[in-house]
Order: sequence, then structure tokens, then C-alpha cells
Amino acid sequence: MKNIPTGWDYKESDQYPLAATLTHGDTRVVVSYIEGTECPLELYDTIELFPLAYPRRSRYDYAYDTLGVAYAMRDAADYAADDDAYRDAILKHCTRQGYATIVRSWRGYSQGDWFDYVLISNNMTAETLEAIAQEFEAWLSGDVLIATIERQVTYANISDPDDTIDQWVPVESVGGYYGPYWRLDATEILAELGVL
Repeated sequence: MKNIPTGWDYKESDQYPLAATLTHGDTRVVVSYIEGTECPLELYDTIELFPLAYPRRSRYDYAYDTLGVAYAMRDAADYAADDDAYRDAILKHCTRQGYATIVRSWRGYSQGDWFDYVLISNNMTAETLEAIAQEFEAWLSGDVLIATIERQVTYANISDPDDTIDQWVPVESVGGYYGPYWRLDATEILAELGVL
């Protein structure tokens, strides 16, 4: 994480799904990975994902054909001389339709995780598509995080009245942050949680 405020202790973790913790007195913020999140592209009904190349049949195998580009271009692959000609035909079709497009290449954490695609929209700019593509690629990589604020609570030990037990109790969570945890801004997260 970056921008750690003064007085907060920061520790990274190598125990999945925990990514890092920030501690200050009786307050702790736990940043952890979350699984099973919805693909961020499903939030938009005016974005189409058109896959160009990928290593094996997987979740990237299916286009989001919301604008009909995949249907319109279904035969283009048969007539294109190579992958570049195929991509160019898709981009030319989208330009004629007045759609914004970006071409992206995602590379995951292993050599089998890669994916080349076109992201298309009929009502967004290329800059907006770039931001959405970054979220999508973080989701593909499994880099979706949540931050949970916890308070340290001291309990009396029933077995030994002279002893106490300290325990961290969750109070509130914020998230889906997309991207590696080390790119997160600690000050922004703490402010969003209301502890700064």
C-alpha cells in the first residue's frame, strides 16, 4: 500500500486471502482478497467484449455481444488473412458504426493466463473504456480487494477472573477495490472507513 499515514503500523501478509493490515491503537484495517465477484463488464449494457486471441477455452472464451458486433463479424475470421487483418476488420466495422474501441492485451500471473481483446461501446469514450478495462483485467487476475475496519475488544476470561482476552471485532467493510493491494492508497481507504 502507498501513503501510509503517520502513526499507523503497516504489515503485508503472505497468507491468502489476507493481503495487508494497518493498525493504530485499538483500530485495525484488514485488506483481503475476495473471490466470486461478478465480472465488472456485467454492470454495463452498452459495452461489448470481443475476444481476439487466448490460450485455451476458459471464461474469456465468450464475447459479451451486447451491441451485435460479434454477430456482425462472425464470418470475418474465415476471410481474414491473419489475426491483424481480423482485428482491423473489427475496428473498421466499429468505426463505421460510430463505436468507441480499445484494443487490450492482458497478461496474468502465469504463462497460461493471457488474453487479447477489443472493448467496444456505443456511448462511452475510449478513456472511460480504458478505466473499465483496468477493472476487468484486475478481476481476471483475481485482484479484487475489500477493506474491513476492526476494533480491539477486551473480554474477561470466564475461567480466570484475573485474565482478559483481546479480540479483533469487525465493524464495517468497504470494497471492491480493483488492482494489486500494493497500489491501494491507505489514506483514501482510511478516510472512506471514517477513521482518519
